[in-house]
Amino acid sequence: MAPIRWASGAVLLLLCGARAAPVDDPVAAMDALVGAKIEETQRALAAVRSQLQAADQVAELFVLEDDQLQLLALETRAQLAAVREEVQQQVQAALRDVQALRRAALGNATAWRDTVEGLKAATRRKRRALQLHRQQESERKLLELERKKEQEAERLQEKERELEELLGREVKRKEEARQEMERLRVREEQWKAAQLRKLKEMQELERLQEVEKQREQQRNAEIEEESRSQSVKSDKAVQSELGAGRQGALQKLLDVYVSSEQVVLDAAATIYRQLVLPVVVILAFFFVLTVIIARYNSAKQTRRNQRVLYSGYPKSYRPKTKQGSKTGASESVDLRPRYRHSAPHQDPSDYIGN
Repeated sequence: MAPIRWASGAVLLLLCGARAAPVDDPVAAMDALVGAKIEETQRALAAVRSQLQAADQVAELFVLEDDQLQLLALETRAQLAAVREEVQQQVQAALRDVQALRRAALGNATAWRDTVEGLKAATRRKRRALQLHRQQESERKLLELERKKEQEAERLQEKERELEELLGREVKRKEEARQEMERLRVREEQWKAAQLRKLKEMQELERLQEVEKQREQQRNAEIEEESRSQSVKSDKAVQSELGAGRQGALQKLLDVYVSSEQVVLDAAATIYRQLVLPVVVILAFFFVLTVIIARYNSAKQTRRNQRVLYSGYPKSYRPKTKQGSKTGASESVDLRPRYRHSAPHQDPSDYIGN
C-alpha cells in the first residue's frame, strides 16, 4: 500500500511540475521528473526495505510468541492434566464419601425404622395397658359407685326404718293420746252422768223435801191450832235448814265443775307437751336433715362436674412429674441409635410413656 501511495504522489508531482514548468524546456523537465521519480522510488524502496525488516522482526516476534504460546499450552496441558487427576481423585474421594454417607444413611434409616417400629410397638403396648387401666379404673369406679349407691340405699332404708319407727312411735303416742282423750272423755261423761245423777238426786231430794214440806205444812196445819208460835218457829227452822242444804249442793256442784275443768286443761296441756311438741321437733329435724343432704349432694355433683370439665383423665393416671418421667424412661428399653450425636432432645419413649 505504501509504494502505491508513493507512486500516486510522484505522478501528482510530475503533473504539477509539468503544469508549472515552462513549455520551452520539456526535456529538462522530464529529466527532473525522472530524477525526482528515481529518488522517490529509492526512498520508497528504503521505506519498503525498512518495513520488510520491521515485518521480519514482527514475524520473529510472532514466532517467539507462538513458541511461548506453545510452551504455555504445554504447561497449561500439564497443569490441566494435574488438575484433572486431582479432580478425579477428589471426585473419587467424594464418591467414596457419598457412598459411605449413603451406607451410613441406609444404616440410620434402618436403625430409625427399627426404632420407629419399637416405638410403635411400645406405643401399642402402652395404649393397651392404658386402655386396660382405664377399663379397670372405670370398673373400679362403677363398683365404687354401686357400693356407694348400696350404702346410700342402706342409709336411706335405715332412715326409712328410723322414720317408720318414729312414725310408729308417733302413731302409738297419738293412739295413746287418743285413748287418753277417750278415757278423759269417758271420765268426763261419767262425771257428767254422775253430776246428772247428783242433780237428779238433788232434784229428787228437793221434790222429797217439797213433799216433806207439804206434809209438814199439813202436819203444821193440823198442829197449828195447838201452837201457832211453836209451829212458826219450827217452820222457820225447817226453811233455814232447806236453804242451807240447797246452797251447799250448788256450791259442791260448782266446785266439781271447776275441778273437772282444771283436770281437762291439765290433760290438754300434758297431751300438747307429749305429742305436739315432739312432732314439731321431729319434723324440724327431718327438714334440717333433708336440707343438709340436698346441699351435700349438690356440692358433690358440683365437684364431679368440675373434675370432668377441667381434667380429661382421672388423677390415678395423670402425667407424672419430670423426675418420675425421667426415671421411667431410664428404666425402659432405650431404642435410640448410639452413633448419632445430635442436640439433646426429649426421649420419644418418655413422651409415649407420659
